[in-house]
Amino acid sequence: MPSVRQILVQNVVKTIPVGLLVIGPRGTVMAASPSAAELLGLEQTELAGCDWRALLLPVAANEAFNRNLVEAVEQGRPYGQRLADYQRPDGETRRFSMTASCPSVEGRPIGVTVLFDDVTALYRSRERENAALREKNRLQHDMIESLNRSEEHTSELQSLAYL
Repeated sequence: MPSVRQILVQNVVKTIPVGLLVIGPRGTVMAASPSAAELLGLEQTELAGCDWRALLLPVAANEAFNRNLVEAVEQGRPYGQRLADYQRPDGETRRFSMTASCPSVEGRPIGVTVLFDDVTALYRSRERENAALREKNRLQHDMIESLNRSEEHTSELQSLAYL
């Protein structure tokens, strides 16, 4: 029978709304949230017990994601909120905000915890907003140029009128 602590930890892993991977000291994925499987475009059964290197998809778009995982797992370097694009096996590209912690006991690493959240919609919204602002600035610039040309034309007409 699982302890209360185990039940609580399992509940957190099952319900956490972001991707959670717990990688053990031997490189095996010890726990993965259902959100992690969904975000990565994998089945939950593919994650549990797999070697973490199976998550390193050899796609150019995944360079930052792969580098972040390698840095945390192989080098034991924690980091906070790094952005990384990730191309899922189905070809869809997402942008993740990633955080890693690398706990140790008496100086010996005991594993790695990686959290990642899908911030794709936020970045797409910002890109649309920036494009709209660029278009607005271009239109304002065109209007100012048009007014300047109109002023020059009016000045020319006034000069001709004085002749």
